[in-house]
Amino acid sequence: MNKGSLSLWGFLAVIWERGWIIVLFTLISVLVSALVSYYALTPIYEAKVDVLISGTEKNSEEENIGLNTTIDESIKLVPTYQDIVLSPLILKYAQSELNTANNKNIIIKKEDVKIVTKNDSQVFSIIVYHEDPQIGKQIADALAKAFNHNIDSLMNLSQSNVKLLSDATVSQDPVKPNPILIMGITFITSLIVSVWITLLIHNVKRIRTSV
Repeated sequence: MNKGSLSLWGFLAVIWERGWIIVLFTLISVLVSALVSYYALTPIYEAKVDVLISGTEKNSEEENIGLNTTIDESIKLVPTYQDIVLSPLILKYAQSELNTANNKNIIIKKEDVKIVTKNDSQVFSIIVYHEDPQIGKQIADALAKAFNHNIDSLMNLSQSNVKLLSDATVSQDPVKPNPILIMGITFITSLIVSVWITLLIHNVKRIRTSV
């Protein structure tokens, strides 16, 4: 073992001797992260609309196709429909609908909209994140209605295969930030940093003593 290296017992002894640095640094860091999470960061709410993609219209030669085929076709359409929801055209129509409803102060930002789906599901969700839950709800409803009203012409469908399962629902509690997660990450990070600082102080003092 190198002369300058620190054994396990030596490491534990250093930690025990200067444990107050670790405890104090970690405690202060966690408290600061808690204050920032609860009082400084803006709470963000989630508004969600569920959209169902049903089977496309069948002609007389396709009437005997089984239900599984219809479901498979609908599932294949989901990724395309997700892209359409976030397209400039739908965003423009949704913004126009908000403006018509005297909500000109509400601006739709693409980065605030997220499309979520589950594997092998005909349902996808339009999710809007906003600091005002009611504004988020209005945006989500506007996007869903704009998509529903325009998808037939965009896809050249003679019969609609989109159904809005409900109006937008809003989360009761903020989904962002997550104070517990932030405090947990801060705790682990500050613990590691404080241990490193403790060892650095120990090594600096040892070098000065040996000089």
